[in-house]
Amino acid sequence: MTTPLVTADLDGRERRVYWAIADCWTVVRRDLTHLTKQPSLIAWQLGFPIVSVLLFIYVFGSAMDVGEGTDYQTYAMPGMFAMTMAFGFMNTAMAVVIDKERGVTDRFRSMPMSPSAVVTGRGVSDVLHAGLDLAVLAAIALVIGWRSDGGLLATLAAFALRSCCGSR
Repeated sequence: MTTPLVTADLDGRERRVYWAIADCWTVVRRDLTHLTKQPSLIAWQLGFPIVSVLLFIYVFGSAMDVGEGTDYQTYAMPGMFAMTMAFGFMNTAMAVVIDKERGVTDRFRSMPMSPSAVVTGRGVSDVLHAGLDLAVLAAIALVIGWRSDGGLLATLAAFALRSCCGSR
């Protein structure tokens, strides 16, 4: 019941912005709650990068010859980062379709909430998922011996770009 007191001092535009952010956070919490209620999603999200790195580096990588003095991991890991983010689009599409089929989207439309909250909430949630995917993939890559040629700052900038712009 403290929420109306917070918005009582705000003018119309500030109130709309406040509620858009609050409604966005509600949708983000809803999406993140699904992870705690379905542990298989967490296992899939964390397991896919591990299995794909092991498969492409150790199984298929032994058959690849990229030239003398060049390590296959140098070429494979950036592709793995891009592939993991691309597969994230499939998860977003499935979540949107499931919400539509179950009538969740219609319920959101009938509620007094910001119209942009569903889209922004899904986007923020997907950026968080993509960040976790990249962190796991980067940890596995470092464990197997991959190192970025661009330095720490350039690598972090690339991960941020990939996570935000290439998110699910």
